[in-house]
Formats: sequence, structure tokens, C-alpha cells
Amino acid sequence: MDRHLITGERREEVIIKRKGIVWTLLFVLLTAVAPAGAAWGGGVPGRFDFYVLALSWSPAFCDEARNRDHPQCRAASPSAFVLHGLWPQYERGYPRDCSAIPFPEGLKAEFPKLFPHDALYAHEWRRHGTCSGLSPRGYLALAKRIREGVIIPPAYEGPDKPLRLTVERLRSDFIRSDGRLSPRGIVPVCSHGGRFLKEVWLCFEKDGRPRDCSEEILKRGRKTCRQETFLLKPPRP
Repeated sequence: MDRHLITGERREEVIIKRKGIVWTLLFVLLTAVAPAGAAWGGGVPGRFDFYVLALSWSPAFCDEARNRDHPQCRAASPSAFVLHGLWPQYERGYPRDCSAIPFPEGLKAEFPKLFPHDALYAHEWRRHGTCSGLSPRGYLALAKRIREGVIIPPAYEGPDKPLRLTVERLRSDFIRSDGRLSPRGIVPVCSHGGRFLKEVWLCFEKDGRPRDCSEEILKRGRKTCRQETFLLKPPRP
């Protein structure tokens, strides 16, 4: 066989192997630098691991100066937990904006006051609901069923003075009110360096049964509520 032909074949083998090594290293590098909790746009609807039900403490949101004129914070604004969203999650990271299916405006009338203001319906559907694998109506129905199934501790329903809490106290209060929940399925989220309660995240299976949250979600909660105690602000007079 022609020696030059053999040499050419070997050279081509070396080039192919080198390209394979480069692509492998590039994949490892991209995986390593992807931040915890990264959102992956363009996910496949229905392909995720669990839901986070995000309950926002409305008085804390409305107490910030930038939100005073927000629709959620006007005279008839809620003075307790409100639904921020129902968010599909991976065990690490989360999908978002999974399809271009529009939100039918008429659905708001079928689910009145599910969200604290009208703009959230379309926003939450576009950002999170499109990843659920459900129709817009099915997504809102599931969010409503899960939210209405959560029993909020009475002391957290419109308190007239600040409540000084710990993570353990908040979890035990929620479990005492709703025995389906577990400590690892309840994640407080704080603002202002851990001084104030901002939200409570509760984790659920795809069918709406409570479950433990992922390590990533638990870590995100610990990162925000890093002080020993935090305040639950009362509604503004």
C-alpha cells in the first residue's frame, strides 16, 4: 500500500480525535460554569421534575417604595400571602418560556383573584405555565387547586404587629396548620440581607401532592434567610 496514503489516513484520524477532545472539553467547561438555579429557555413542555408554589407576602412587597403605586398595593390590596406563581422545576435549574402559546384573556374571568393583579396571569403563563405541559386553563386550574389546598397558619393572616420568626418556627407553624407538609418541603425566602420574609416556597409533585424540595431550592432559601431571625411585616395601615 502507498506509504503516503497510510500517512494521510493517520493524519485524518489524529484530526478527528483532536476535534472530539475539543468538543468534550467544551461541554465539560460549559457544564461546570452553568450557575445553580439557571433557567433554561426553550425547555420541553411537561419535561420537569416538580413544582414550586411561590406564595408572596404582599405587605413586604408593598412596603417597598418602588411598589407603592403597583396595582397589587392599592387601597384594596391583600394583606396576607398571595399567589406569585406555580413554577416547574428541574432538580437543578428550571425551564422557562417553553412555547409561544398565547394566554387567552378571557380565562381571567374563570379564575378571578387567583393572582393579586391581572398582569400576572399572562406573565406567569408565558414564563412558567408554558413549561407545564398543560393548557392555559389546565395550568390555572392546577395552580388554584394547589393554592386552595394550602392552609396558612392563622397568625400569618393579616397580623397587626411584626412577627419575629426563625426558619424552624415558620416551618413548624405551617406543618401545624397543614399536616401534609414536611420541613424540607417549606422554604422561606427573605429580602434585605435576610431581615424580612419575602416569600414562602412550597414544593409539590406534578399531580399536586406535597413533596420535599430539591437541594438547590433549599440552598437558595438558606442563602436569602441567612440571619438567625427575620421579620414578618404587618400590613400598612
